[in-house]
Amino acid sequence: MKSMAEVVSENPQRAAVVRDVVTLIDTEVDRKGGLSGMGIKAAYKVVKSVKASIIPEVVDGLLDEFCAAIEPLHATYRANPSGSFANYLTANRKAAVDALLATTDGRARRTSNATLKKTYEKLRPIAEGNVAEALPGLGRLIDKHCA
Repeated sequence: MKSMAEVVSENPQRAAVVRDVVTLIDTEVDRKGGLSGMGIKAAYKVVKSVKASIIPEVVDGLLDEFCAAIEPLHATYRANPSGSFANYLTANRKAAVDALLATTDGRARRTSNATLKKTYEKLRPIAEGNVAEALPGLGRLIDKHCA
């Protein structure tokens, strides 16, 4: 089983990972419902309207940081794999969510794009729950690419 850093350092595989992450994000946004779901969908649309290719570019730009953030959990899982990484992430929800959001929080603080920063700040309070809901899909994606 490869580490995530090994996978994303390989050009053809990196492009496949980026595509899969974008698909995961699109799927997670699409399945949101209720008032908060409407807000998330609207904000996502705003972000995508800034530049058509922004989501894949942002994913590619953040991929190494996300991998570094989640790699300690993946390394622990690889040392004694039991079940899927999706289940492992779900069982270690707080650590996984905190690691991933620390990455986006840092990036949001450093961005010069006021629209993106404002949109992120509005959505950040509900981000923990949304990221937690995406963990099984993220775990399956990592299992797929690191096998």
